[in-house]
Amino acid sequence: MDTRYGLVVAVAGVVAFLGGVPVAARPAAVVTQRVQTAASISYLFFMISRLANLFYLPVLASLVVQVRPTDQLPMFQTIILACSLGTLAAWLLLPNLVSLYCHLVELCAVRALPAALLPQHWPGLLRNFCRRYPLRVRPFRLEGIPKAFLAYNVLATALWTVGALCALYASALVAPEYATTAVMLSGLVNAVAAISLSLLVDPQASLLTDRGEQRPVFTAAWHLSLGNVLGSLLGLAVFLPGTRLIGAAAKLLGSHGAQWNDSLWPLVLLNLFITLLATTAYASRIAAVETGARATALLVFNLFSMVMRLAGQVLAPSLAAVADNSSRPGDFVGVVRWVLLGASLGAFSGLLLMPSFAQIYRQAVRQLQRRGSLPLVLMHCLRPAAWRCLASCRRRPNLLGLLGKAPSPFLWANLVVIAFHTVGVPASIYAGKLVRPELARTATLLSSLVNGLATITLGLIVDPAASRLTDEVCAGRRP
Repeated sequence: MDTRYGLVVAVAGVVAFLGGVPVAARPAAVVTQRVQTAASISYLFFMISRLANLFYLPVLASLVVQVRPTDQLPMFQTIILACSLGTLAAWLLLPNLVSLYCHLVELCAVRALPAALLPQHWPGLLRNFCRRYPLRVRPFRLEGIPKAFLAYNVLATALWTVGALCALYASALVAPEYATTAVMLSGLVNAVAAISLSLLVDPQASLLTDRGEQRPVFTAAWHLSLGNVLGSLLGLAVFLPGTRLIGAAAKLLGSHGAQWNDSLWPLVLLNLFITLLATTAYASRIAAVETGARATALLVFNLFSMVMRLAGQVLAPSLAAVADNSSRPGDFVGVVRWVLLGASLGAFSGLLLMPSFAQIYRQAVRQLQRRGSLPLVLMHCLRPAAWRCLASCRRRPNLLGLLGKAPSPFLWANLVVIAFHTVGVPASIYAGKLVRPELARTATLLSSLVNGLATITLGLIVDPAASRLTDEVCAGRRP
C-alpha cells in the first residue's frame, strides 16, 4: 500500500503541474501569431495531464477499498497538497513554458505535432525550456484586466482539484450502497468547473489574445497561473463539504435508478443531444476562417464542448444509478444498446444540421466581439429578438462542398476516437457489474482512462492537423 500511495501522491503533483502548463499558450500565441496552433498544443498538454490523472485515480480507488473510511481523510489531504505543489512549480516556471511553447508552435508550422515531438527534436525543446522568456510582468498590477475573472479561476481550480477525490471519499464514507453512482458524479463536478472556466475566465483571456497586445496577455497569464496555486490550496477547505454534497446526490440519484429501467427515453434523448453537440462543434473552425477571430471562435467551440461534457457527466451517473439498481448484468446490456442508438441518431442529426450550426457559430463570435462578455451574450440569447436571429440561421442540409473528396488520414483517426468516446462510459459501468463488488470503483474509473486515451489521440493527430489548416486559411496561405 505504501508504494502505491507514494506513487499516487507523486503523480498527483505531476498532473497538477501539467494542468498548469496550458496557461503559457496564450502568451505564445501572441508572440508567434499562430493562435489555433498554440491552442492545439495547449489542448494536448491538458489531455496528457488528464490521462496521467486517469492512471492514478483507479490506483487510488483500489486503495480506498483497503483503508478504513475514518483513516482516508489524511490521505486525501496529502494528495491535495501535492496538487498545490505542482501548480506552484508551473507558476514559477511560466517564462520557461512560454519559451517552450513558442518553439513548439514554430516547429508545428512546418511539420505535424507528432513529428515535432520525435526524439531528434528533444535537445532543441530542452534548450528552449531552459530559457526564460522575458514576460516583464509587474506582480499584482493588472493593467486594466478585470479582477473578477481571476477570482473565478481560483474557485474553478478548487473544484477541479477535489472533484474526483470528493467522489471517492463519498463512495466509501457517505454512500457505499451507491458507490458506482458516487464515483461517476466526480465527472459532473469537474464539468461544472470546466463550464465555469469557459463562461467566466476564457472569454476575457480570448478577447485579450485576439487584440494581440503582449503586455495584457502576459499579465493575465501570470496571475491566472498564480490563481491555480491558490485554487489548489482552497481545495483543502472545500473537500469535506464537497464530499457530503456528492454523497447526498449519489443517494438521491441512486434511489431513482430503478425508475429509469422502466423508461429509458430520457437517457436516450440526452445521449442524442450530447452527440449532436459533439458533431456540430467543429463548425467553429468555419466561423474562425470567416470572421478572422480565431481565439474567440475557439472560445465558442470550448463553450459548446463544455456544455456537451456537462450533459455527458449527467448521463454517466444516471447510467450508473441504473446499474446500481440492476440485479443481473444482463439486464443492463439492453439499456446500453438503447443509449448507443441515441448516440448514432445524434451523429446523423449533427451531419444534417452542420450548415445551420456554422451560421450559429458566426453569430456567436460576432456577438461576443460586440459585447465582450460571454455571460452577457447568453443573457442576450434569452430575449425574443435573439430567438428570431437564431431562427434565421437555419440552412438546408448539405455536405459543404465536400462531396467526392476522400477523407484525410486524420479524419479516419477521428472516426476511431469518436467510437471509443461513445462506448467508454457504458462499457466501464457494465464491467463494474461483472467484477467483484470491491473492484467496481476501479472498473468504473477506467472509463476515464479509455476516454482519455481517445482524447489524447484526438489532441495528437486530429486537432493539430485541423488547427494548422485553419491558421493557413486565415493567413491566406491556403484557399
